[in-house]
Amino acid sequence: MYKKILILLCVLLCLCGCSDKQLEQSYTEGMQALEKKEYDEAIVAFETVIEGKYRLPETYRAYGIAWLEKESYPEAIAAFSRSLNEMETSDISFEKDVMYYLAQARLSNGETAKAQELYGKILDMDGDLQAFYLRGKTYLNQNDFENAQKDFMRAVEKCNDYNLYINIYQLYVDKNKIMDGKEYLNLALEMEPETGEDFYHRGRIYDYQKDYEQAKEALVASLKADYLDAMPLL
Repeated sequence: MYKKILILLCVLLCLCGCSDKQLEQSYTEGMQALEKKEYDEAIVAFETVIEGKYRLPETYRAYGIAWLEKESYPEAIAAFSRSLNEMETSDISFEKDVMYYLAQARLSNGETAKAQELYGKILDMDGDLQAFYLRGKTYLNQNDFENAQKDFMRAVEKCNDYNLYINIYQLYVDKNKIMDGKEYLNLALEMEPETGEDFYHRGRIYDYQKDYEQAKEALVASLKADYLDAMPLL
């Protein structure tokens, strides 16, 4: 009797192992399809994995991305929400990543307030500056200039990424608030350039300000530092 039970347990373990292998294969195929932008194929593969209740947080995340790329926002929202709900252990990095996707899906679905709430939750987790920028962007789109400025100022605090300052400037340009946007260009120019890429971005900023002599100097410095992307703008 004992031997029969032991044999039965071994058979069941083997079957479970095969099942996990098949589900892992389906997950891999889904990720490969997602990378190739074959979203329908990815969805079919991920649904197989979900039915097998395998790697649910990661699978629902990938499943949501496929729906997001297809602009099927309710399906994406449901998938990202389930990804978060299926988490059994704390993983702040993964949770933040899914919440960013969920906020994007909610914004695209016209749920601005819920997206802002998600960015607030991310900020409560670890004060990620990207969340300040993205939430500020939603406030600006709502013409809530006061809260937008507060979030943008927090986003650029201790930030050395010229692109962030330029992106904020361009958001204000799109709202016909050029003078408000120029404030961020001036803040960016207060940083000390260290690389050829830094000088290139300074050249871009001077170009936006129509200060072409300063733009030329910055772009020449960029080329001297072997940053060849500066050549077309120069």
